Amino acid sequence: MRNSVLIFIAVLSGNVIAQQENDTSAAETQATEVSSNAETGPSNDVVNAQSAADSDTSSAATNAENEAEVADNVESSSPSSQNERLEAENKAQQQEAVANDVVRVNYVPEFIREQIKAELKEELKKEVVDDVLIHANEKRWGVQDSWPSWLNKVVVSGDVRARAQLDTFDDDNAVGFYRDLNQINRDGGSTLNPDQILNTTEDRERMLLRMRFALEAKYSDYVDVGFRIVTGDPDNPVSANVNMAEGFSSMDISADRAYVNIHDKNRNIEFLAGRMPNPWVSSSLVWDADINFSGVALKTHWKKTGLFFTTGAFPINESRLTTDDAWLQAAQLGWDYSFSTSSRLIMGVALYNFDNLQGIENTFNSQLTDYTAPRFFQKGNTVIDIRNDLDPNTRLLALASDYDEANFIISYTYQLPRALQIRVLADYVENINFNEEIPHRDGGFVEGKTSGYLFGVRLGTKTIDKLFDWSFSISYRELERDAVVDAFTDSEFHLGGTDAEGYELIGSMGIAKKTWLTLKVISSDEIDEEPFGIDTYHLSLNTKF
Repeated sequence: MRNSVLIFIAVLSGNVIAQQENDTSAAETQATEVSSNAETGPSNDVVNAQSAADSDTSSAATNAENEAEVADNVESSSPSSQNERLEAENKAQQQEAVANDVVRVNYVPEFIREQIKAELKEELKKEVVDDVLIHANEKRWGVQDSWPSWLNKVVVSGDVRARAQLDTFDDDNAVGFYRDLNQINRDGGSTLNPDQILNTTEDRERMLLRMRFALEAKYSDYVDVGFRIVTGDPDNPVSANVNMAEGFSSMDISADRAYVNIHDKNRNIEFLAGRMPNPWVSSSLVWDADINFSGVALKTHWKKTGLFFTTGAFPINESRLTTDDAWLQAAQLGWDYSFSTSSRLIMGVALYNFDNLQGIENTFNSQLTDYTAPRFFQKGNTVIDIRNDLDPNTRLLALASDYDEANFIISYTYQLPRALQIRVLADYVENINFNEEIPHRDGGFVEGKTSGYLFGVRLGTKTIDKLFDWSFSISYRELERDAVVDAFTDSEFHLGGTDAEGYELIGSMGIAKKTWLTLKVISSDEIDEEPFGIDTYHLSLNTKF
């Protein structure tokens, strides 16, 4: 940079000197013209500066010599004459030095000067830009990585789904048999509220909306924190849908995730605490897609062999009146292995052990065991009335049995050309702890209906991320009434709950980046109880970020 500046100064000096030389040449030419014109008369008054300087120098030298001679002649007359002679000599020497003080530099062509200027300008520009970028990064101006450093560790995601839903009911469905168990418990058992009766005959059209917004902060290579807010009823653990026909009132929004994940750098071991995403390999046969788990979980994964193991403990209901709180304690052992880049097999065996989930009947005229009634039902499980009094209008319903669900799941995915893949899924569940001594309302005991299965096939792109990405799936399931806890299974199939069988068709098509349409058709019937056939149609507009 310093060399470029020196070159620039030299160029400027060359320009000045060259200009002086041009001026000198012009002056000499003019002096010649003046000399030649002097013979015919004073027609030009312009005098060359360099010639004048030479003339002045010559005159000064002549005057100095004369003054020196005069001084020599009068040297002997007085001391003052000697001083005058010395001053005259000094003056003559100074004038001669001025006349001879001329520096000449070779002429630099114009194209070289322009080239040097361009190079100098480019070097100046680069150095200035580099300095500005360094300063901007230090001050975190509006350039890359301009966010505060802690924001760079936060991942934001979310989705919005608007859905039109049509529920159609079979003509021969039972009327007044199926009840809203949640409403019954809220009403204290009174039969005066018609909302306790589930609709089984009148077709229903609805507009539903779901919004989810999540943050995940990566504090370090070993700690993550997750948080998510969703729409929907906070008391419903399996659906984030809200009905749009609410008189333009605001939607309910709540936090359904808030957890800490501590793990090693390669995530071979993870410990999660709080309200976390589903840690199990599962399908909607056992766990609804929207469910989250409150508690602690430990996940391990041996990537070389593909083996994984997950265990956890999750409180369901806690009471200040007893230490016999309801818990889910579970473990899953599985294998997740890729045979090649195009072939993957996942299988898992799990035991979901629910403790103290069975309702306990109160002693006469007591309410001490009311805490054993669940916070939420869907429908299908066998229930009992745990109130014990003489009032026929008071009821409090609870589960008639405990649930220990043994689950086996397997899926195989094969990658096809054109970014397509096919996936085959099979899932089986059995409640191995059903209470065989539940009295039946018609006498005897309730027969155990404790198994369920699902088979499904999906074809299409892995995800729907851009225009014309697509997928199609078909599945069939049968889920007996006490195979799983009805509160946590799929909330869309048969409008939620157990004691249902049928098929499900889903087709999706990308219409823009991360935006797609989905058409879902569900046709289901009851298995053992009174007739209850439902056909459900969903048309959903989805987008995610």
